[in-house]
Amino acid sequence: PTAPPPTPLPTAAPVVTGDITFSGLSLADAQANEAVLVDAIADSAGVDKSRVSISIAATTRRRLSDGVIVTYSIATDTTADADALVSSLSALTTEECSPALTAAAATHNVASIFESVAVTQISTPVAAAATADAADENEDAALGSDAAAPRRFVAAGASAALLAAVLA
Repeated sequence: PTAPPPTPLPTAAPVVTGDITFSGLSLADAQANEAVLVDAIADSAGVDKSRVSISIAATTRRRLSDGVIVTYSIATDTTADADALVSSLSALTTEECSPALTAAAATHNVASIFESVAVTQISTPVAAAATADAADENEDAALGSDAAAPRRFVAAGASAALLAAVLA
């Protein structure tokens, strides 16, 4: 008897990633107002803010000016959605992002913090298939749980045991 054909692995929906650089914003202010940045990116991208996740880092320049780089990931449902989002975000200019930032700051009652903030650079966005782990973590986050943490711990423990056995 022949074995049944393998069941195809489910594919994770693609994500669109990119970076936006803001000047006039300290790392502390950016971290304290993460919701403003998420809302501004979601508005600029034309997506629901629940699809946007970000990480924030300080810019590294020789001059002593404040600035942050926000790396965003936007979850999409299909490859076609990701491609369309890449296309629209690629056409986005720094001037077009400013109104979204101003509106988000006003909505969160922190307009004074963002009044001198400027969008200085937008990287070219890219679409990539999300990993199964990332999809699991996104699902866990959407459900408000940290169910992925035990899976990561078990995987790390197994990797450590394997490494110890190989090195012994």
